[in-house]
Parts: sequence; structure tokens; C-alpha cells
Amino acid sequence: MKARREINDLAGALARAAEALRLTSSRLSRVEVAVGEILRQSETPPAGHFTDVQQLDLSVQEVAAIAEFIGQLARQMQRGVAVDLVGATQPVRLHDLAAYLTGRQALASMPRDSADDEDIFFTSGG
Repeated sequence: MKARREINDLAGALARAAEALRLTSSRLSRVEVAVGEILRQSETPPAGHFTDVQQLDLSVQEVAAIAEFIGQLARQMQRGVAVDLVGATQPVRLHDLAAYLTGRQALASMPRDSADDEDIFFTSGG
């Protein structure tokens, strides 16, 4: 059976991708703080781990910057550019993320912080 094609506005898809990246950046930032605290409290943390935390910090900043870039693209883009979102999300193995990116699931239904979810941010699709 062939997957159904869902044609949707590219600007809306980019805006949802930007929001998902902002949420991911926020979560990574909390992980960065937690890992940093664990390292500082450790009696003899390996020196290389501090470099790793710096790389995590850089990654948090990069994800946030990419989110802002994609958000700007979405705001500047003319409405009405149609794309096949189902096809575009085929390689996305995280079912909840794919559903959000295609517009089938609202962001409000996704966990916003660690108190909201006990397992993982996006669940794996099957």
C-alpha cells in the first residue's frame, strides 16, 4: 500500500521545524547544566569531559541559531508553496516528531519540559 501524499504549505512546515528545534535546544540546555553540575561535584572528573561540556554548549547554541534561521525563512517565505510533507518525513523515525512536522499533531500535546515526560522527548515510531 502506497503512503498517502499530504501536500502542505512549506512556510508552515518550516515554522514547525523551527519550533521543534527551539524545544530541542531548550532541553539540551537543561542537560548541559545538569552534566556540568555533575562534573563540578565529581571528585576527579576527567579533564576531557569539561571539553565535551563546552562542545555541548556550542551544540545548544547552534541548534538555537538554526531554529532562528529556519524561523526567519518561514516568516519571509510567500504562502502557498506546496510540499509533500509525508514524503519529506519518511526518513524521520520518531513518530511524534514526524506527526508534528506534518501538522497532524499539535506542539501543545508534546512534552515541554522534563516534568511532562518520563521516557523520551519524541517516541520512536513503529
